[in-house]
Amino acid sequence: MIFLLGLYDDRFSSSSKIKILWIIIATVFLVLGDMYISDLGVFLGKEIGLPSWLAIIFTTFALVGFVNAVNLIDGIDGLCAGVSIVILIAYSYLGFKYDDQFLFYVSSFLIFSLLGFLWFNWNPSKIFMGDSGSLTLGFVIAVLSIHSVEKDYITPTTVLLLTAVPILDTLVVMLRRIRNGQNPFKADKTHIHHIILKQHYQNVSKTSKLLILLQAVFTYIGLGFKVRDDLIILTIFIMLFILFYALLTPKKNKLKKC
Repeated sequence: MIFLLGLYDDRFSSSSKIKILWIIIATVFLVLGDMYISDLGVFLGKEIGLPSWLAIIFTTFALVGFVNAVNLIDGIDGLCAGVSIVILIAYSYLGFKYDDQFLFYVSSFLIFSLLGFLWFNWNPSKIFMGDSGSLTLGFVIAVLSIHSVEKDYITPTTVLLLTAVPILDTLVVMLRRIRNGQNPFKADKTHIHHIILKQHYQNVSKTSKLLILLQAVFTYIGLGFKVRDDLIILTIFIMLFILFYALLTPKKNKLKKC
């Protein structure tokens, strides 16, 4: 369903409302298969569980947000595929560690598929991912994340670090648009990669490498975190969000003409 949505969007271009509705419909099938996030983790020694109705709403909201986040970082050559490979390596590792064949084989299959794709997608690219690729990729990663949370390999807050770059990018851009009185879903060129690209004199390869490396650092921290208190992980993510917003939000010129 998600692939067909992306294919249609690549050919005819659909509105953000249609995309969100279609992703919600696809999420219904996951929920019908009892695949949803039922708790938020452990905070100050207490596990925060969710009633079924709230768990379904939270899962739908998180999934729609993440799929769109992956779609939005597909703005320059190699970035979406590179960041996704790093994220999938984390899930492949979790599958190997916990002997979860579904998690290991799906992650590994996508990693090697993306490596082959990245060979031709790196700047200057010969092929492009398109929405059919980025939306599908985002949905599959979201499913792997929910599966890992359900199996208690990780917590929902750990996912924030394992997939930090697309989530931070989307949150920063949406907050900036809302503060400026703009439509938070309207496409523009104020994403993290656009700003860094401008700072590095339009060097696409350097920008992609920098953000892929950044995702690798976040993923390593997420996998290596041994403290079972999600409040600490959430605090780290909020600090990262504040830092990203401060560094990547252009300052308005307050000087007036004489």
